[in-house]
Amino acid sequence: MRIMDHVSTTFDVVKNRFTEVLLVGLEAYLFMMALQSVLMVASMVIFVPILLIFPFFMMGDMAVWTILVLAVVLSVFGLLFFLLSIAAGSMMMGGMINCMLRIRSGEKLSFGDLFRYGWEKKWDLIRINIINTLLVNALVLPFVIVLIGLGAVLFIFIPVLGVCLSIFTYMAMIPLFSSIIALQYLPFIIWMREGTDHWNSIKKAWRVFFDNFWSFVGFGLIVFLFNLVAAMIPGINILAMMMVAPSVILALIFIYEELFPPFHPVPPDHLEQTRQGFVRY
Repeated sequence: MRIMDHVSTTFDVVKNRFTEVLLVGLEAYLFMMALQSVLMVASMVIFVPILLIFPFFMMGDMAVWTILVLAVVLSVFGLLFFLLSIAAGSMMMGGMINCMLRIRSGEKLSFGDLFRYGWEKKWDLIRINIINTLLVNALVLPFVIVLIGLGAVLFIFIPVLGVCLSIFTYMAMIPLFSSIIALQYLPFIIWMREGTDHWNSIKKAWRVFFDNFWSFVGFGLIVFLFNLVAAMIPGINILAMMMVAPSVILALIFIYEELFPPFHPVPPDHLEQTRQGFVRY
């Protein structure tokens, strides 16, 4: 897989369509900032009155029931906020990928396209994100727990080996976890591009990821280094960080197209000449 070629092509497209790519990143940034503001205001409206009246119910026999009721209320609202975050994240991610697919195909974008698409396809995007996130966590968490647990045990009995394993684990996780971003985006790319159902889109994304595992690890390392450099650039770090996610998505689209070249219907006036229903570009 020609990872560096796709990274170079991505930089060229971002340079030529800079304003629209920045628009996508800005809209995603504003989308998440709006979500954080809503959650913050809702938290203050809900929890400040509870904290104010809480001491008055912590007397005598009421204390136990007060703690139980408070625990239930906090759990319910915590779950609601969590679900709202997943829904908003799904819409933002899906809208951003759709916008980058449109940039890839040469279409023009306008402000609000990300949110409009995310809202229109919200239930599909949420289903894909929930299923895929559960699978990713099921893959990653046992690996992390085993390595951390092994490092802790070794540190107790053989401190030097424990420290070495911890350093190795940290260094190995940087490209590994950075490569997981491909597993987050690929199901959406495949679903939008191929028109397959949710489950088949996720299965194909995982198959593509593991068939090209080391290439995606290399891609993840490039993404990590780019994020690191972007975060360190004084004055324009926020601008650079807003460009990262759209650029990563665009690079993944090019990578996927290398593996599965796109086909488009031939225009009617060329159909007679080619005598084929599809043409590859």
